[in-house]
Amino acid sequence: MRTTQLGRGLLGIGLGVGVIASIAWIAGFAPSRLPPVLLDIAAYKLALLAAVGLMGAGAAVVRSARRSEVQRSRELAAGGVTELAEGNTAPAPQQRVPDEVTNRRV
Repeated sequence: MRTTQLGRGLLGIGLGVGVIASIAWIAGFAPSRLPPVLLDIAAYKLALLAAVGLMGAGAAVVRSARRSEVQRSRELAAGGVTELAEGNTAPAPQQRVPDEVTNRRV
C-alpha cells in the first residue's frame, strides 16, 4: 500500500511540475536575464523532462505495486488450496443415529 501511495505521489508531483512549467512558459516568465533565449529553453526543457521522469517513475511504482498485490493474492489463494489438501483426507467417521430419534414423530 505504501508503494502505491509513493507512486501516486510521484505522479502528482510530476504532473504539478509539468503544469507549472507549461504555464510559466506560456506566460512568458523568464527564469534568467542572461542570454534569455538559451537559458529559458534549457530551463523549460529540464523542467518538462523532470516532469516526464517523475510521472514515469510514479507509473512504474504504481504498476509494480499492483503486480505485487496480484501476485500476493495468487500465492495466498494457491497456498490455501494446498493447505486444505494436506493432512487427513479420509472421510470423517459417521455417527450412527439411534432408531428412536429417526422414528420419532414431530
